[in-house]
Amino acid sequence: MKRVEVQTYTATIFVAGEYWPAEEACRKFCDEVGLCVTIDATRYVYTGGAENGVRIGLINYGRFPATPDEIFAKAEALANRLLDWLEIESASIVATDRTVWLSKRPDDGAANTQALASGKAEVAAQVSQPIREEQETSSIQSRPFGGSR
Repeated sequence: MKRVEVQTYTATIFVAGEYWPAEEACRKFCDEVGLCVTIDATRYVYTGGAENGVRIGLINYGRFPATPDEIFAKAEALANRLLDWLEIESASIVATDRTVWLSKRPDDGAANTQALASGKAEVAAQVSQPIREEQETSSIQSRPFGGSR
């Protein structure tokens, strides 16, 4: 038996869209460049809605070892291809050493980043308020699930 040890490196692409078209797009890309990926259906839940999506995984496969930069470059090339093939506007690549967000939306950019940064304190206050209220309520109750004795 052969044993090969390589540097651990993973990259996961997160995109919206349906599973089967995404799988077909991945299959075409893999055939073109010589690659193997995993693909899993997922569901995105966000303020005001939800949608289907997929997670596409790349690893440093011992049979065909690659550098982190090579793996990330393939992930980014596939993510860009998926933006076109699936007609979606954005994708994220989460890797061992970095996260990159890609967007084709003309209105996404510095203004959104500034708005998000200025809103962090407000969001933190909104999120922590219900938690504090819940803690105060639960300290009054003497039994789990609010049951009586």
